Amino acid sequence: MALLDLAVSAPLPRPSVTVEQGQSSVAAAPTHLALVSVLRRLGANLLVACVVPAAVFYTLFVSFGIWPAILSTLAWSYGAISLRAVTRRRASGLLFLTAGVLSVRTVVALLSHSTFV
Repeated sequence: MALLDLAVSAPLPRPSVTVEQGQSSVAAAPTHLALVSVLRRLGANLLVACVVPAAVFYTLFVSFGIWPAILSTLAWSYGAISLRAVTRRRASGLLFLTAGVLSVRTVVALLSHSTFV
């Protein structure tokens, strides 16, 4: 029993990597890949939560007017959240924040009958 307790409580040894001057670092590659992965995910989240709704809003505003633009942008945000839920992927906090702000703005605009307010 004591051997089992020792195996559970003993910390795992850490590999030590020494880098001589002028040599490439082995640990730099995973860090670089992690940074690229984070930036790729950030770009995708910004695209879905900010860039596409702005493009949808502007295109429909120019083509059909303010109310279809507001409602379709709100529909885009809720559609993106729904698609993430159906495919069992996590929606970003930025997407929820965008949907929340658009919801409040839409409700205020509809209740006041003014987009200025």
